[in-house]
Amino acid sequence: MINRRVCTTCKVEKSFDEFFNSKKGKWGKAEQCKDCRRIKNRIYDRNNPDKCREKHKRWADKNKAHLAEYNRKRYEENPDIFKVRSIAYRKKTGNQSIKNFKKRHPQKKAAHLFVELALKFGMINRPACCDLCKAECKPQAHHHDYSKPLEVQFLCTKCHGKEHRKYKDSEWPERLNEETPKGEAIV
Repeated sequence: MINRRVCTTCKVEKSFDEFFNSKKGKWGKAEQCKDCRRIKNRIYDRNNPDKCREKHKRWADKNKAHLAEYNRKRYEENPDIFKVRSIAYRKKTGNQSIKNFKKRHPQKKAAHLFVELALKFGMINRPACCDLCKAECKPQAHHHDYSKPLEVQFLCTKCHGKEHRKYKDSEWPERLNEETPKGEAIV
């Protein structure tokens, strides 16, 4: 039985394991070996970035759930890589997204600052575990009402995210959507 083939690009005889499957190819295998095919694909990607970007975007739109699960697993395996990338991005953009958030939400920023100072001066204490799931961690302060800055619930990262995702943007309580005049913060 035949179990080897010559690559049409590099002219080296290789086993069938080193070729992709192909309905058109002889013996059900592609003409080029996997290595040569990858090189050819990389060259095409570099020469046609717009087409490839569009193709990848279409694939990502069709496979959102798969992509989200894949990214979640990668983050769980090594969160340090994502933290380093995030820091590098913020440094590159000059923390513009954070500055924009502070401008759009002065009341939230003031509440965050109150909690930070209260923790620093011992007015409130951070517990060693999440208030909801009781997981041992360094919990984050969550405000249910930003007009009461020291009324917080300490939640782990997962519970804090779930709490914020309870409401869609249009369903947030009215007090959170109120805009304050520039330069003023409701405390």
